[in-house]
Amino acid sequence: MSSRLSSSQVPTSPFESRIYPLLATTHPFPRAHSLPQSGIQFALAMQAMHATGLRISTRKLTPIRTQYQGMSVMPKYVIERDLPGAGKLSAAELKAIAQKSCGVLNKMGPRIQWLQSYVTGDKIYCVYIAPNEKAVRDHAQQGGFPANRVSEVTRVIDPATAEGRPATAA
Repeated sequence: MSSRLSSSQVPTSPFESRIYPLLATTHPFPRAHSLPQSGIQFALAMQAMHATGLRISTRKLTPIRTQYQGMSVMPKYVIERDLPGAGKLSAAELKAIAQKSCGVLNKMGPRIQWLQSYVTGDKIYCVYIAPNEKAVRDHAQQGGFPANRVSEVTRVIDPATAEGRPATAA
């Protein structure tokens, strides 16, 4: 596959300009906001978007504002949700919870984003990017979800930190 961009692949926004250098040398496709058709293109696009702070959502391609070159950034929150028996929920039940959450997020707009959740025996820990704690609690209230503890992430450490390097994920 050619590493040259055709006229239909020229970046048209600052976000596309950030992602094209990563994709153009492997599997270019006609716009950052259109999903590629092949699995390998999709995987490469997702990897490039994660590396550049972009994500695909059903709402739209949105910049995720985390720590980036000293700019003022939107905070990240960890939400602890007490849910007895959470670890025993079926795939269908987890899907319904995720769909409900996404529905509320779509109504709230792109300023609050759900990154991922971790299901344990009796709790679910969710990671969100939001302008403030109130937005996180509003999401929980609108979705009918518990939000027993909402904690702002102040730092991220990982094995790279032990070597004196910055954490690989923010």
